[in-house]
Amino acid sequence: MSSSIPVDPSLKDPYDPNDSCTSSRSAADVLIIRTLYEQYFQSYQLAPGQHTPTNESRLSLALELAKAMLEYYFPASNGYSTRTASFNKLAQWGFPIQLDDPSEVATHVIPPSLIGGWYVDRKYEHADADPNGAVVSTVLPHTVFAVMIDDLATKPHWVVGKNALVIPGDIVGTNLGLECGIAKGQGILIMGPTIEFYKFNKGANIRRTTYIMRDYRLPSRDFSFTMDVANINEIDMVFRDLARMPVAYENGIIAN
Repeated sequence: MSSSIPVDPSLKDPYDPNDSCTSSRSAADVLIIRTLYEQYFQSYQLAPGQHTPTNESRLSLALELAKAMLEYYFPASNGYSTRTASFNKLAQWGFPIQLDDPSEVATHVIPPSLIGGWYVDRKYEHADADPNGAVVSTVLPHTVFAVMIDDLATKPHWVVGKNALVIPGDIVGTNLGLECGIAKGQGILIMGPTIEFYKFNKGANIRRTTYIMRDYRLPSRDFSFTMDVANINEIDMVFRDLARMPVAYENGIIAN
């Protein structure tokens, strides 16, 4: 039977305008995020002859950006914390992407040295687990943010949709299911100069457990964004929605 974990009343909603912790740091955090966001995207937009950043430096910048985003949208004031994620379950030897171009090799592989990311955990305090009513703390994995650095040069030849054995979002879904014990949840992926938001559903009759989130107002539009300045407000909107979504665990717990 599913049971919800009642959140400690002292843990405030991250978007509560009366939360002085959030409001006092928002301006500084937004500036940091926007600066990192623009620096990362510009690393893919350099004109011929300009110094091209290494993929390793792009990974470092993307990881810094991802952590700043997570700490803003999943703040410590609401019980969240971040930790480094490993993606060895699926990408120990790199992440494979099928290609449909017969003139090329059948698979494009992103090396493990260009893959990284973060987990978000959340601490809950509840009294229903102790017969004496004592408050018990529980820390549960909440979401995962993966980063894969790639120039996307082969993207026109990627096998996508139902014909793909593996999609980029599986790097997120594999960790949610196998590492976090999550049955239904959400995850984020930076893939080259794009950011994507994914749903994960470990349903028994679902062929693909990881699929890209879509705009409920425009179902034909998915939440995959090129990381230019024009999209930053929409990305902010999706992050805010994602931060409020419940997470269901394989043990039956549903955390709101």
